[in-house]
Order: sequence, then structure tokens, then C-alpha cells
Amino acid sequence: MSFSRNLKRTDHLLRRWAEEPIGVAVPFLAFLAVWLPPQMPDMFAGMEAPLWKLQVSTRPFLFALAAMTLGLSAWFWTRAALTAQREHGETDKARISRKKSHTGKDAAPGEQPRHRPHTEDYVDWSHEWAPRIALLAAGGITLLPILFSIASGSIMVGLLGMELLSCGLVGLLFAFVVNRTKFRWMDAFGAPRWMLRFRSTRILACAPFGWPFALLSLACSAIALVCLIVRPDWVAAIDAPTTAIAALAFAVGPLVIALAIFRGIVEQAFFATRWLAHRGEPPALIPGERHRVKRLSNALGTIAMLVWFLSPPWVVEKHRVPLAETRVIEPAGSGDCDPVPGGGTEPLTCRPSLRAALKEWVASRRQGDPASLRLPLVIVAAEGGASRAAAWMLASLRMLDHQTGGETSRHIFAISGVSGGSLGAASYLRMVAAKGDADGRLNWENPEIRHALKAISTSDLLSATISTYFLSDMFGSLIGPAWTLGGVPDRNAALELAFQLLWKRSSGFQLPEGVDSKFLGLRTSIANSSAVRASLPHLMLNGTDVITGKRIITSSIRINADTALFPDSGDFIRLVARDIELATGVTNSARFPFVSPAGRFISTTEARDYQIIDGGYFENYGARTAWELARAIEDLNAQDPTLNVVPIIVVVSNDLEADQPPRSVHGKCRRQLGDINEDGSQVTIRCDEPAPIQTCIETYKAGMGTAASVHDQSIVPQSFAPILGLAATRSAHGRDALNIVKRDFCRAQTNAPGEPRTRMIHIAMPRPDRDKGEAAPMNWVLNPASCNFMLNKAPWLDFNLNQARKLDGTLSAIRGLPANLSAIRPPQPIDCGS
Repeated sequence: MSFSRNLKRTDHLLRRWAEEPIGVAVPFLAFLAVWLPPQMPDMFAGMEAPLWKLQVSTRPFLFALAAMTLGLSAWFWTRAALTAQREHGETDKARISRKKSHTGKDAAPGEQPRHRPHTEDYVDWSHEWAPRIALLAAGGITLLPILFSIASGSIMVGLLGMELLSCGLVGLLFAFVVNRTKFRWMDAFGAPRWMLRFRSTRILACAPFGWPFALLSLACSAIALVCLIVRPDWVAAIDAPTTAIAALAFAVGPLVIALAIFRGIVEQAFFATRWLAHRGEPPALIPGERHRVKRLSNALGTIAMLVWFLSPPWVVEKHRVPLAETRVIEPAGSGDCDPVPGGGTEPLTCRPSLRAALKEWVASRRQGDPASLRLPLVIVAAEGGASRAAAWMLASLRMLDHQTGGETSRHIFAISGVSGGSLGAASYLRMVAAKGDADGRLNWENPEIRHALKAISTSDLLSATISTYFLSDMFGSLIGPAWTLGGVPDRNAALELAFQLLWKRSSGFQLPEGVDSKFLGLRTSIANSSAVRASLPHLMLNGTDVITGKRIITSSIRINADTALFPDSGDFIRLVARDIELATGVTNSARFPFVSPAGRFISTTEARDYQIIDGGYFENYGARTAWELARAIEDLNAQDPTLNVVPIIVVVSNDLEADQPPRSVHGKCRRQLGDINEDGSQVTIRCDEPAPIQTCIETYKAGMGTAASVHDQSIVPQSFAPILGLAATRSAHGRDALNIVKRDFCRAQTNAPGEPRTRMIHIAMPRPDRDKGEAAPMNWVLNPASCNFMLNKAPWLDFNLNQARKLDGTLSAIRGLPANLSAIRPPQPIDCGS
């Protein structure tokens, strides 16, 4: 009997969730989104840092408050929508009166009294408990940070206290929801008759506590939306999980109303079709016909809203790449730029060809030295990986500069960045422009530079973006042209603003007075001196074209001047013939899947539309672009011996592709950066020969260590095989590019004695050890633990220090100087605390 009762209850509960999916699905999906991603524990790890200079646990309280708001919103709107679905749905005023009197005599005018037997009614039960369980799911979100804290082994007292308090408040809210009709003081507002005629207004009429509370909830959603659009910097100051949950809470009500509107339109279409089929005669409805129309309109209305949301007819107008007013006018070939005409009102600029940029760089580095003096030329390939890639790239350059006496930054000619590596490249460019010397050197121990490193390694760049995704962009997809033409910023604009706020708030990134912040304008406005301009590294930020799958490179060099340079690739600046903001150049490469939308732009030179997505789709290391640039420089060097440069490629990767020592932990062998795989390939692709794997004996439980278990790891279901194989090619393309670089740059350039063979340097990030409190999440949200690991620990491991010594030896050999063989102590650690 108990099984049958529970089975029937479950059946009716699932029916109610199918009838009104939004208010139920949102808190459940939010719970899974907080629970399942591996980055979430690291996102919560920084919640004890003070907010708004308040020395209390403000961040955990705000997160718990957002979760409570989501639960209350989900219950409120699901309860209202389910009540409105019923043929004899009550306004909340009539329902409270009925519950109190049990007779129905106190029902509001126009409401039909309902007499229910004392036996259990599964339909009524499901209408009551479907929204209540949604509230419980939102309440469970408040417990997840506590579980993350316990799992990490570092209990945060403030987080624990605030989350337990909030969980208790959710419990009190749940008790109130269950018993609210029993309170003598409980009352609600009655609804006008006209509200009961339409689907959307009927939901307002049937809302708990009455229609004024429903309008108040919608007004709060509108206010939150306006604040997000007008002052996204306020939102950016709060943690990303908090803003995401809060945005979902404010989105539930409008989505429920929007779904009712779509369903109402479909329902009216059914009746209009029926009226036309009967040639305008109003025949009586047959038994069950109205109910069937309602069920079909529910299903088809939900599908229609989903299709409208995902593929609205005005989608081509959304997510445009913002362009600056400065026009880019360039010659078609590899010649020098024409003089910019004066007296015009429209700003103009021109990028140098690779030959011109190389000559300018060589002249600034030689400074009167003879042409016979060879110059090392460093090209950095910065792998993608969100904020982690940006912070790791800067940390790696700091370590290399420290180990080479500043010669690394002095000889950097260009940086090929992908995704988060592009953010690191742009941040490094601003550092050099703000605090660098005339020859490109950067004093990494400058307090302002140290603060900038801490800022980028502990920042939350996701808050405004993710809240815009769940709130503003959602409304933009539903409303359409008015939203787009009104200039409402999308989530990609919010991400660009997050980058700009990061650079603005730290003096280590702030540009001198009068220096333009645009991608090309920064170089042209830094000074009139070509030597100072040449101290800035050129940027080549890699994106991917949606239609062709080819690279679209946002470059400060005219890369398509010669067809031999980057063949079959697009030059973004040439395509749009406009300058852009530096942050826009970063997002052209850093369009993380789903977090950032594909950027749309119209090519003025080709008269066609483009969509640009993350550069990691093509190749995530940036090594292909770095290799092609280095080969082109070698060709120019052969044509013009006065250049006399020797390209060196420095790869900065953050794949967590190997573990830290020791080799054997808990009976399992752990790979190290210097090892080789079982197939003979290197764990970390580099010039020097890998060390053989040391003897490591793994212990297995009885019956568990069979040979078949090793091979079973490669077996995947056939339905997933194409998807997994396609995703795996992303990493394979990157490793293939690294092996090509190794083939060409792990050999001597000439046959001269002492000629260095190591012209590829690989700085790799090891896997952090959570037992030691280390973290390096691939996320746009970082925390003090990740800052300490990436700035103070990982760069100074033996593998990376050995690579730095090889780079120092190569730089010295090329310049004809003796290598520095003395041990160099690491600098003072950067304080990553709050």
C-alpha cells in the first residue's frame, strides 16, 4: 500500500514539474551547476576575503542570501503557475479563506468553492509539494560551500557560520511555506475578475499573498536588470557564484510569465484554427477537448519558447564586436605605410609589415652596436586556460627574467596568445607600457608590479559576465530588436569591462597620461620615439572562424602583407579596417564556450559576415602562430643579413600535464614534467632529451590489477565516441604544433662551435596538490591559494628552473657572452593574502 501511494505521488509530482518546468528546473540545475564543476571549490575558497572593506564574512552571507532568494522565487512562481493551470484555480485570498473556514463561504466573489474529502488527494498533494521541493533544492545550495570546505580540509569559520545560519533561515522559510494557511493573521489580496481571463495575468492573480506581491517580484527583477546594465562594476565586485544564483532568482518570474504568454498564443491559435475549420460557427466543445487543447498548448508553447530563445530571427544583430573610430588604412603589399594625411577629422593609423616591425625592433636593441652582433629574438606562445593562463604566463615571465637577469623581457619581440593566454599577453603589454624601461625590461619587484600580479591572480572576472548571461542576455533573446538597437551590453561586453576594471584598479597596469588604451593606439600614442614603441612586444591573439574553422589573428603587425606569413588565416584588423579596444582584442581570442558568445563582425574588405570564437578551437597553445612567425623571421634574416637575429620560442603551458614529486603516492605512480610516456613521447615537449622513468611499483588490491583494466580505460560508448574523439583533437593539434616547433628549433642554427641547440623553451605548470592547499583552477575566478601556487611555488620547481637556465645559456651563447653558472635565489614571495 505504501509503495502504491508513493508511486502515485511520484507520478503526479512529475506531471506538475512537466506542467511548469521553469520554477522547478532552475533551482535543480543551479544545484547541479554549483555541485558538479571541479572549479567550484576553488571559487568558494576566496569567500573569506573582505568585501567593501567590511571585516566580516560578507561574501558567504550574500551567497546564502542569493540562494534563499532563488528558493523563494522558485516556490512563489511555481506555486502561482500551477494554481493558474487548474480549471478551478483559486486566488491566494480565496484559498486562505477556504483553508480557514473549510466551507468555502468566505471565498472571494467569482471564485468557485471547492469541497475536498478528507481522504488523500494526490493532485492537491502534488500541487502543494512540487514548488516546495524546488525550495528545498535551493536550500541545498547553501550547504554545498560547507561540503567543499570540509572536503578541502580547510574549514573556513566565517563561511561555515554564515552558511549554517542561512540554511536555518531556509528551514524557517520552508516551515512558513508549509503552514502559512494555518496562521490566523495570514491574509492575501483579492484579484480583479479580468486577471483570471488570460494565462499570464491569471498567474499574477493566483500568486501567493496576492497579485501585488507578484508585481513586486517582477519589479525587483526589473530593478536588478537595470542595475546590471547601468552599473556592471557594482556586480563585478561580488563573487561569481553569488551573482549567478541571484541572477537566476530574478529571472524565474519573468521566464514563467514569458512561458505563459507563449502557451497562451499557441492556445489561441488552436481555437482560431478550430473556428476556421467550422467556418466561423461557434460549436460547443466536446467533452475533454478543452483539456486536450490545454495540454497540447503547454507542450507546443514550451517548444516554441525554446526555439525562439535559441534561434530568434534577429540573432545576426547580437553580440557584435565593438570597433573604434580609428580607421586602419594599409597598403596591399609588404611596403611601408603611407604618411597619414593631416587635417582630417577622422583618426587614421597603419600597422607595420613584419619586415618594418623587425627592423624597428633590431634598431632599438642594437643601439649602435655593429650588425655582426647577433641578437636573440624571443617569441612567447601563451596557452589558453582562462584566468589561470593569464596569471601563469606573467608568473613564468617573472621567473625567466629573474633567472636571466632581465634579458628575457628585453628580447621579447612578440607574444602569440590564445584565450586566457591573450589576457596575459595584453596585461604584460600594459605592464611594459606603464612601468617598463626603454629597452623593454621590466622590474618585477616594483611594488606596483607585484600588486598587479596579485590582482590578476586573485581576481573574479566572471561575476558581471555570468549574471549578464542569466539575466540581460536572456531578456535580449526574448525581446529582440528593441534590446539590441537600444545598445544594451551583452555578456561579452561585461567580460571586456571586467578586463578593463582589472587594469584600471591596479597601478601596475595603468597607462601613462595621454596614452591610448586601444589595441593599435597604445603603440602609436606611447611616445614619438620609435625606440620606446619598439620596447613593446607585438601581440598576435588567435581566434577561430566559425564558418571555415580557420584562424583569425588580431595582430599589431600587418600579417597578410606577404602570403607566405600565416597562410590560410584571417587578419582581423585588415578585415574590419578599424582599431579596437585592447580588451576587445583579448575577447577576440578568449571566447570561452557558452560563457562568451561568438562575436559577429562585418568585413569591409570582403563584404561578408564573420563569427569569431575562442582560439583554442583551432590550437590552444598558440605554438602554430609562434612557429610560423619564427620561420618567417628566419626567411627575412636570410634575405637581409643585417638583421642577424636568432629566433627563440618560449612556450608557456598550463595543462597541469604532470604531477609534482614524489613519484609514488599512496601506491600509485605519478608522472613528472621530465618523464616520458609509455609510448615514448615526452610528458612535456621540450628540446632536451627526457629522463627515463624511474622504477615505480604500484600496489593493487587483489583481483583489481589485471592487465585488462588498463586497456578498458580507452573503451567509450559508441554514441559518445565521435564527440570525445572530436574534443580530443583539440589537445592533439596543440601537441602536434609543439612537436613541429621542437623539430625546427631544437637544433643549432649554424655549424659554428658552441652554437646553441635549445631554441625552444617550455615552462609548464605542474598539477597542484590539494592536500597542501594548492590550487590552479581553469576559471575566470582565482583566489589566494591559486595566487600563491602560481606565483610563489610552481615557477620555481626544478623542471622550470632547468628550462630557465637553458634559456639563459642560449641567450648568452647567441650574444657571445659566458653563461651565468651561479645559483640564483628566488625573489621574495608575493603576499597573496587579503
